[in-house]
Amino acid sequence: MPITCGECGEGLTGDTCMLCGWTAGNGMYAEVRPENDVTPRTETPATNTVTDDQQSGTLGDTRLDISRSIRIMDLEDRTIFDIPFDSAECSTDLFGALCIKHGGTKTRLKGPDVKAWRRAIQYRQDTPTWYLHGDENCAVLYGDYPLGVTPCLINPPFSWEAFRSGSYDTTINRPGGSPVQMKIQCKTCSPKIKYTGGEPAVRTGERPQGDELVLNSERKLVIADKPYLVDNAGVVVLPMPNAYADIKFLKRGATISWEQKDIGRISIPVHCNNKLKYDRLAQMLPKPKNIPKPKKKFSYNGGVYEGVDLCITQNDLDTRLGRFGGYAFEAVCANVLAATGYIIQKGYDVRSGKMLGATKADMGVDILAVKGEERIIVQCKLWQNQCGGPDVNKTIGAASTQGGNAVLMICTGGFTSQAIQISQEAAIPVLLWDWAKLRSMMRKHLL
Repeated sequence: MPITCGECGEGLTGDTCMLCGWTAGNGMYAEVRPENDVTPRTETPATNTVTDDQQSGTLGDTRLDISRSIRIMDLEDRTIFDIPFDSAECSTDLFGALCIKHGGTKTRLKGPDVKAWRRAIQYRQDTPTWYLHGDENCAVLYGDYPLGVTPCLINPPFSWEAFRSGSYDTTINRPGGSPVQMKIQCKTCSPKIKYTGGEPAVRTGERPQGDELVLNSERKLVIADKPYLVDNAGVVVLPMPNAYADIKFLKRGATISWEQKDIGRISIPVHCNNKLKYDRLAQMLPKPKNIPKPKKKFSYNGGVYEGVDLCITQNDLDTRLGRFGGYAFEAVCANVLAATGYIIQKGYDVRSGKMLGATKADMGVDILAVKGEERIIVQCKLWQNQCGGPDVNKTIGAASTQGGNAVLMICTGGFTSQAIQISQEAAIPVLLWDWAKLRSMMRKHLL
């Protein structure tokens, strides 16, 4: 009887399916190809490495090219999928895989550069915008490439070095002053630049034409197709779509505010040299009657279970959660998973403050966390000793009976070598969190 692939049904000549990439005995590397997908496999070159001026390379046993779309290829450079950026949903899961959803199909890729590829694809799907502000007229450089002069809106350059490290190394420089090195996170953000001394940097840009108001010796407001803030030479500093003015009490100052895509509300302080200019500013940029208030970000670090405050503090991390019992520990673990985007179907739900699906006989399932097609069976152990192989096997068995397709074991005492080996050889993905990993996740997502 011929051996067939466990995902697409293609006949296997070895352990790995050349059609979808599925590897026998390891579903983590499986890729799914729809039955009606008859896309021809074309011979397309791909490089083995990725440098700052390339947008193609390898991810594990797969080749990727994201210069124009998300093109997934096998090791022989044959195209498996060619996915437009606007039709792909990309994420990374707890098991270190890059998940790409497209047209009802889910592709999972794993390799050492998963996070870098995720950041690069996110950049291609929606290029981030930074608002850099602080001292006036600071030149911002990426290497020798000028990004802008503060205050400014910047689209950061495409850089694999930054995608891998998670941050950009920039230089803040003004002629006559000492350069300052600064790291900016490799995502949409609003860093503040603080630097004093030196001569103003040279600013370049077009001069808009329109109704003009001289605010002070440094800035002007020009109303053209949109409001613009310009410097004393008339060169654009910032475009401000749909801006409005908020005049301070007794006209002792004002702010010009507007909503910037991917950043939110930006406010620029303005000081006019006479009160009549404030009146004119209010006429040119009237304040809307109803300004929506920004939504408060929900905090997953909270809740009370059986009289125990679940809010984690630095002292809790220093004492290895010494004040928690077993059930409260499970609730904290559920909070961590909820903060990473999982829906808790069994366990403590911090949003409702209720225990869902709780029974004393948990059948090896402390938490059931769901995200899309992922159904993770979680077992939590607040132990001093290591978790052994039989405990891992028991949870893997619970996954098969409780409809789970992945397992997460959390043990503060760590894991034996047998437990690690069983997790690596399991037919479904099994992730092990020791105390160091759990502490890192709590610090990142709860504190």
